[in-house]
Amino acid sequence: MTSQMLRRLILKKVEYLFGEFGAGKVISRIAVKYWSPATSTGIVRVAREYFRLVWAALTFMDHLPAPVDKKCVCIVVHVSGTMKKVQLEAIKRAKRLIRTVGGEAAKYAKEDVVMEDDTDENEDEG
Repeated sequence: MTSQMLRRLILKKVEYLFGEFGAGKVISRIAVKYWSPATSTGIVRVAREYFRLVWAALTFMDHLPAPVDKKCVCIVVHVSGTMKKVQLEAIKRAKRLIRTVGGEAAKYAKEDVVMEDDTDENEDEG
């Protein structure tokens, strides 16, 4: 699973749930800023007024298409107005997971992909 696949999957689910109107509102305002295969954690940035559409799409996502072809459960654990707060929450959750699982998770952390820099140009987009 890559960040590009995740973005396309979210957009397809938004279109399925909310039609072309929903997809049109979200398509230019969504970005997968971070995806970690090791912890199955991602950070998705979307305009504040449309975050509920993306949240619904993630909630109703139950299957990852080929080449992954597996069932999945997506849980939104944090919503914030700034990237900084989301990053802090993701780090906290990753540390907790590594403590719980042990050193096994740490070796997969090299596969983490940061999609864009961590600067937050526009704090109003959620």
